[in-house]
Amino acid sequence: MDTQNSNTDSTTTIPVVNINENNFKYEEIPSLDHPEPLKVKVNQKKEILLSGGAGAISFQAGYMHGLSEIIPLEVLKEYRVGGVSAGACVAGFFVFSLYSKHDMKYWFEKCIRKLLNVVSNSTFGFWQTTSLLSELAASSYRIALECGVPLDEAFHCYISLRSGFIGYKKHLVDKFINEQQFAEAITCSCTIPFVTSFSFSNEYQGKKAIDGGVTMGIPFRNKDSECIFLNVLPKPFRSYPIVRDFPNHLTTIDIAEDYNLVFPTDYWLWDEQNADKQFVQGYLAAKHQQDKLLKAFNLESKLQPAQ
Repeated sequence: MDTQNSNTDSTTTIPVVNINENNFKYEEIPSLDHPEPLKVKVNQKKEILLSGGAGAISFQAGYMHGLSEIIPLEVLKEYRVGGVSAGACVAGFFVFSLYSKHDMKYWFEKCIRKLLNVVSNSTFGFWQTTSLLSELAASSYRIALECGVPLDEAFHCYISLRSGFIGYKKHLVDKFINEQQFAEAITCSCTIPFVTSFSFSNEYQGKKAIDGGVTMGIPFRNKDSECIFLNVLPKPFRSYPIVRDFPNHLTTIDIAEDYNLVFPTDYWLWDEQNADKQFVQGYLAAKHQQDKLLKAFNLESKLQPAQ
């Protein structure tokens, strides 16, 4: 990968942190402080991409929190972040965490965990997800604006728009004009017909739309970008014929491979207690894959052994 534009000082070292996983609890995960905003230009030819994940959204959020401990903030901010389906939701919150004083643990507690808490107490996750996610996305967008988060520059997602009588085509959303449009983009990207709402589809700007993962399994924006794809789904889901469009330069990390998430039970919206457990698992998974992540971000030479 091209690292000529990296803003990381060549003498910077990244410490290895050893964690005792026995009885490791959610409360032990440290919060990350971003006291001063770092002005880093986004390289539009570098992308971090998040797969769909359904109820494994908590695992994804925990992984991204762990990633933020491993990879320096100034490096992460060089990347455009894209997502599809549940990954679009996590990608959005991850961008919020990079450009505000709030980390992924904060966004998990404020939005994702709250979503699962409400959903788990009503119809076991059926039908309520879309409306709740829309409300949370809109309120989060307002906070992001107040924090000066550069959404157009740093974030994108995919939805599947109705094409013809029964067909659907991929649609990139990388411009955000207001909270309603942002909420529509996030909820449409996460729409599973007759599961997340009472209807087959939702609406994006007056057009019928469903889950972006149907048409764009790997949500890259530029074909020739250097892409790091963080996949939480079982491996067959990121291969042909399910995925039909690939970037030219792709590094794939299967983030759940060390934790054996069971499909489909571990990908359902169970409850907030399970969400906390999955956040912890995702966080620990990132720690397990520290070497892979450093290699993917071209930071291997900066590894410092734990004392």
